[in-house]
Amino acid sequence: MINRIINYVLKNWENFTEKKPETLTFMQVSASHGKRFEKGKISILLFKDEERVPFLVAKFYRDKSYEHSLINEYKCLQDISSLGVAPQPKAQTVINEKLIIFEEFCKGKALDIQLQDIVNSCGQYCEKDLETQIKDHFEAAAKVISVLSTRQELVSSGQLKREISDVLRKYFSSFPCEPFEIDMLRGQAFYVLEYTNDMVMQRRVNFDFIPNNIILEHENNPRVIDWEFSSKSTMGFLEPLRFAHYYLLKLSDLGVIKSSNYCELLERVLSSQHWLSPILLSFLEKNLDFLNTVPELSAHERVHLIRSLFGIFFAFEAVLQHETIFFASPMIVENLKFFLGASNRFSKIKADLSFYERKIEEDKLVIEQLQSKLFYLNAMIKLLNKLHLKKPLQKLINIIPQKIKDWLKGKLDLIS
Repeated sequence: MINRIINYVLKNWENFTEKKPETLTFMQVSASHGKRFEKGKISILLFKDEERVPFLVAKFYRDKSYEHSLINEYKCLQDISSLGVAPQPKAQTVINEKLIIFEEFCKGKALDIQLQDIVNSCGQYCEKDLETQIKDHFEAAAKVISVLSTRQELVSSGQLKREISDVLRKYFSSFPCEPFEIDMLRGQAFYVLEYTNDMVMQRRVNFDFIPNNIILEHENNPRVIDWEFSSKSTMGFLEPLRFAHYYLLKLSDLGVIKSSNYCELLERVLSSQHWLSPILLSFLEKNLDFLNTVPELSAHERVHLIRSLFGIFFAFEAVLQHETIFFASPMIVENLKFFLGASNRFSKIKADLSFYERKIEEDKLVIEQLQSKLFYLNAMIKLLNKLHLKKPLQKLINIIPQKIKDWLKGKLDLIS
């Protein structure tokens, strides 16, 4: 099969390079993680002559039933080829009854490899350099999102509702859920939809926007590979959430951040209790459209909205993994359950807060009434002092003219 691919490239070299190569060598680099070997995607790197850097990537599936994803990827690359954030599509053909697509090889390093290099440099890393690198990586991801957003189109918010509802339906049918988890996830979806306008933005979404798939080329120009799951969607908010999630996982794997529980780590970051909080929250606030449409939200409410979006993201990620690699990572499901629990706790706290706010308002009214009574009591005492009456209050009341008594009776409950 590989020899046939090489022969095809040599025969049609004008589609792939300016000069016909004398020799071609190859390296097989991947079969999709999680899929059985006989079903997985195969990627072949092709080298021309004596060059050490590949110039072309060929992709095909062992199982023909998955070829639709290659067709989708190639169409997507054609659609966004002018944006400069993805490999250039080169050719699509059939060899040995298998669909093959060819695309440009992106020269550079993936963000997760760059991060690993600086951490492993001499066994130590400078914290300032590391923080600068992390900021650069989040800026690179933001740049891709910004470029893709230039191809947005307005659609009815009903489309977003349908997409989110479809995610929840698939999640509930694929994974066991407690009743409160169902209610909380639906509540989070409602909370998100509450802040949408009648018209929302739809754009090309990668749906595999992770550090491993973002390549930094010369002059820090980012390009994204692997567009097989891509489609036009109103759920563009998934991209910054997915990137932040997998970047935190990578930092944890490399030992840069210490945490025995990822869920607690993410909660601390979202709650501004971690050194990464300013970087991550700034990235999310700039790239989540929902936060830009409701600037009047308090800081606490903004974090709750981000948490709700994360809940939808974890549900989507579980469904995507279940459909593409036949199982969902237990950690993804665990993360969702944690965030549903966190949201449940938040809702209880919010209910308690509303209760005490009402009590405070009631107490304020009582205090105002007492202050009013005290005012009239002081007025009465001053009046009696002016009359130079020294007898006990009850006796003094008896000698006060009836009109004054009637006036005071309405003002002071003590007078009968």
